[in-house]
Amino acid sequence: MDTAYGGRVVPRINEDEARLHYCLKDYQFRNLHSIVVCSVRTFRDPYEVRLYDEKAILKQARWIHGGDVGIANARQFFAEQGERVELPPVGPVLERRNKIRQAFLMRKVYASSVLPQVRHYVKTGRGNFEEIVCTLAV
Repeated sequence: MDTAYGGRVVPRINEDEARLHYCLKDYQFRNLHSIVVCSVRTFRDPYEVRLYDEKAILKQARWIHGGDVGIANARQFFAEQGERVELPPVGPVLERRNKIRQAFLMRKVYASSVLPQVRHYVKTGRGNFEEIVCTLAV
């Protein structure tokens, strides 16, 4: 529950994160429900981003790879094959990522976690949350 905005925070991830964190191929999650929003205006023109409920992605990955141990084995296998693999965020980092992502989604936009202001807030918890959202969600 997000006490600041009074609603349930639904953790959402984009297609790239689904591939990196859960070793899924495009066709393995394309049938899952998603929402499409535009990115915030940064250096490039806005682009459409497809976001999935992270719980649905995790459920799909567990089904495909055979549970959490299977996902860990898939990460190791993918890494050995030279593919980029990342562990999903946990703890406060996950909570901050979900909180800032939800704030942008309430404005019907998406801000990538690699944007400097967003990355700094998510990793450290520093920075003015409202100012970041208001500045980027134009």
